Amino acid sequence: MDSTTNDSTIPDLIDAALDHHAAGRLDQAQAIYNQILRLEPNNPDALHLLGVIAQQRNDHHKAIQLISRAIASDATFPGYHNNLGEAHRSVNQLDLAEKAYRQAITLQPNFSDPHNNLGMVLQKRGDVSEAIDLYRKAIALQPNFPEAYNNLGTALMAKALVSEAVAAYQKALELKADYADAYSNLAFALGVQGSYANAIECCRRALRYSPNHYQAYRHLAALHERLDDQPKAAEAYRQALRCRPDSQEARYYLAAVTQKDAPPTAPPDYVKLLFDNYAPSFDMHLTGALKYRAPQLMYEAISAVAPDRKLDILDLGCGTGLLGGALRKLAASLTGVDLSSRMIDKARERKVYDELLVADLTSAMQSLARQFDVIVASDVFVYIGDLAPTFRAAAAALRPNGLFAFSVEVDEQTDTYILHRTRRYAHSLRYLQTLAKTHNFAELSISRKVLRTEREKNVDGWILLLRAPAPSA
Repeated sequence: MDSTTNDSTIPDLIDAALDHHAAGRLDQAQAIYNQILRLEPNNPDALHLLGVIAQQRNDHHKAIQLISRAIASDATFPGYHNNLGEAHRSVNQLDLAEKAYRQAITLQPNFSDPHNNLGMVLQKRGDVSEAIDLYRKAIALQPNFPEAYNNLGTALMAKALVSEAVAAYQKALELKADYADAYSNLAFALGVQGSYANAIECCRRALRYSPNHYQAYRHLAALHERLDDQPKAAEAYRQALRCRPDSQEARYYLAAVTQKDAPPTAPPDYVKLLFDNYAPSFDMHLTGALKYRAPQLMYEAISAVAPDRKLDILDLGCGTGLLGGALRKLAASLTGVDLSSRMIDKARERKVYDELLVADLTSAMQSLARQFDVIVASDVFVYIGDLAPTFRAAAAALRPNGLFAFSVEVDEQTDTYILHRTRRYAHSLRYLQTLAKTHNFAELSISRKVLRTEREKNVDGWILLLRAPAPSA
C-alpha cells in the first residue's frame, strides 16, 4: 500500500481501512487508521474510527478520548457526536451521552440513530413517555428501523401497554427475522398476556438465532415457573448461568426454584430494579390486591411500648413511605432508607420524613451509630436471608434501651431461613431468637400475624419487638 506522506493518499487509506473495518478485520483497520494519524495527527475520520474500534472492543473510555479528539478537530459531523454518546452511555455517563445525542440531532435533525439512542438514555432514567416519543420519531425518520421498534416495545411494556408492545416487537421481527433480542422481549410480553406456549416458542427462536442469549433463558425459566414446571425452570436458569456465570440474579432464581444453595441475601441490583419498576403502582397493589397489613401491625407493636416522648426513628426499607405517616406521630426525627431511588422519590412526596437515603440498609446503619431510639423494618427482611449482619448493625445504630421492630415471613421447615419460590426469604422463630440473644436484645413481644395475601392465600409472619441493652453502669 502506498504510505507516502502526500495528503492525497489519505482518502485512499480511509477507503482501504473502511473495507477492513466493515469485514471485521479490526487489527488491519486499526493499523491503517494509525498510519493516517502519522500522516495527519488530527485527522478527524481516523480518530473517530479508532474510537469506534475501541468501542467495539469494549474499551469505552479510550473510545471517549479518541472520538472527543475527532470532535475537537471537526465538530460539525453529527455521527461523531452520536458515537460519542454511545461511548458515554456504555459507561453509564448518561448526562454526557444525552448532551452528545442532542448535539447530533441539532446538527442533523433527520438523523434517526441519535433519536433512538437518546430514547434509551431517557428510558433508563425513567422518562418513559419522552423515550416513547423519541422512538416514534426515529421510526418516522427511518421506517425500517427494527432496533427502534424493539426499544419502543420495551418502553410500552414499562407503561403496561402490553398489546402495543407486542405489536412493536412483531414489527421489529418483520423487519429483522433473526432478531434474537426482539424474540426474547416478545416472549416476556406474551407471558404477561398469559400466552405461555407462544412465549416459550419465542424463547426457542431467540435461542436458535443466539444460542447464548442470557435473557431468553431467563424468560424461558420464568415461563416454566408460571407453568409450575420446576425442573425445566431450573434447567433454563442453569443455562442462563452458563451464558453468564457471574449472574447473581440467575443464581438467586435457581436457588429459589430448587430451594437449595440459597445466597445470604437477594442481589442488590435485583431488589433495586424490582422496586424501581414497582414504585408507581406499589401502594395500590399492596394495600389493594395484597391486603398488606404489616405497616399497621408494626405501628401498633411499637406504639404499645414506646416511651411518652418523641423519638428518633429509622425506617429501614421505607419504600414509598407507607409506614412513615404513622411513625411521624411518634417521631422527633424520621429517617428513611431504601435501595430504590424511585421508591425514595415516592416517599419524599409524602413529606413526612426528615431525611431520606438511597443506600444499603446494613451500610446505612453502620454509618449512623447510636443515633436512633427506634429502628423499624416492615416487610424488608424477606430480601435478606442471613440476618446476623443486620442485627449487628442495628445494635450499633440504636441508643441504649432502643427498640428494634421488624416483620418476617414464617419458616416452619428449617431452623434458620429458607428462600421460597416466591423469591422471598422466610425465617424460623428459633433463628430470630438466637440472633436476638447473641446481640443482647431483650424480647418485648413476638406475635404471629397475617401480613398479606398472595394468590388468595394468607401469608403468615412474625412481628418481633426487641429492646437494646440498657446503658452500662
